[in-house]
Amino acid sequence: MWKYIGHWLAATGEFIRREWPWWGAYTAAVLVATAYPARLALPAGLVLLSAELIVWLRTIGREINLGGILRVTVLLTMWVAPALAYWGAQAAWYSGHVMPVAASVYWSLAAPGAALLNSVIRMRWLLQAARVTDFPGFKNPESLTAIILILTGLTAQLALPAAPSALRQLFHLLSLLVFTGILYGMLAWPVRRWWWVLGGSIYAGALALQTTLFGSALMWILMMCMFAAKGRAIPAGWRYGMAAAGMAGLWLLLSFKYEYRKTLQQPGRQAPAFSVFTEMFWQQIAHPERIFNPAVLETAVNRFNQGYYMAQTMAWTPSREPYARGETLYEDVKGALLPRLLAPDKHRAGGYENMARFAGVSGRSYSMNIGIFGEAYANFGIGGGIICLLGYGLLLAALMRLSVRHLDPPWWPFLFLPALHVESDMGIVFNHLVKAGLIALTLTGLFHTVQKYR
Repeated sequence: MWKYIGHWLAATGEFIRREWPWWGAYTAAVLVATAYPARLALPAGLVLLSAELIVWLRTIGREINLGGILRVTVLLTMWVAPALAYWGAQAAWYSGHVMPVAASVYWSLAAPGAALLNSVIRMRWLLQAARVTDFPGFKNPESLTAIILILTGLTAQLALPAAPSALRQLFHLLSLLVFTGILYGMLAWPVRRWWWVLGGSIYAGALALQTTLFGSALMWILMMCMFAAKGRAIPAGWRYGMAAAGMAGLWLLLSFKYEYRKTLQQPGRQAPAFSVFTEMFWQQIAHPERIFNPAVLETAVNRFNQGYYMAQTMAWTPSREPYARGETLYEDVKGALLPRLLAPDKHRAGGYENMARFAGVSGRSYSMNIGIFGEAYANFGIGGGIICLLGYGLLLAALMRLSVRHLDPPWWPFLFLPALHVESDMGIVFNHLVKAGLIALTLTGLFHTVQKYR
């Protein structure tokens, strides 16, 4: 017992020594953002975002740093983009989302909530899954596993349009096994790892062109690149150059993404999706002034500004809807553990019910959600919401650590991609984790049993 206590104390001391500069930086950012939101919230967020992004880029090739992606996403969507919206509202040219609550009200939850959540995710001794330097227990991966998973995923993707509504989520999760199989394939055939990345990127892009869900495709491409770069020495110039190229490509995509989506959804469209996309792409390249139009900045801010939906929640609740006091969290857990056949009255996925109830918004033609921060506030207010976000971070960290112990690395993105952004509410995250975890554990146990008796 004393041995474990000594190890824990030593790990805690090392953690404090390594992390106290980050604690100091986040604490200072929270203080200036809440005290001087109009002047210092945006500079503080940009400093934190730049620091976290640089640290994450430096881990590429050494770690599968899922926690770094989450921290960057939290700062981008809950701090920098909302700060840009508050700043832009004072400019004559800006016509994007106008934050519906005062800056002082918004930052009283967003700043400490983001700081606490990110600080928890930085805990190396708790969240080993986010900062893995090796693949423990993963030796000589079976190439047959990769092939089986890819074929299973492709079959599920083909059957998905015809699947009954009660089984659509199951078929959707099974369709994602294509990417898990690709990650297994990269580890089974490391010499051809970049060919796997190329094939997986083409497949992800093809799906995105049909569904217009580019965010999911880009995240899977990022995961494949991270796995392919694992264990390779990557010069700093390549890291920052590829990051700059990726941000430029994302900016270009955002400049015509919504126009592409509207064109694709028009009734009677005859042109293939690929032709529509390439035509719009080359039009943007031929007319670069469209890319640097202020409207593109508004589009980017609106796209990344998940804080706007939390602000809508703060404006509506509790003045028109009382705090839920943990009701939605109970429903989230029940919905994750029970299938709809046993709980037909459980909430529908997608966030529409929470948006209508706690933000007073309904009838939109596109998906939206109050998100993790909004749900924390809708249940417990500002003070309780901050504590709820801390608990959510601790739970997510514990689940990531369990995945390191019991699952091979290719399963980690399959489990945690929905948790790496904050626009999904806790119900969506918990529901995905439970059902994807069951699939991962079942298939892992099956593969290990087959390998044992081969």
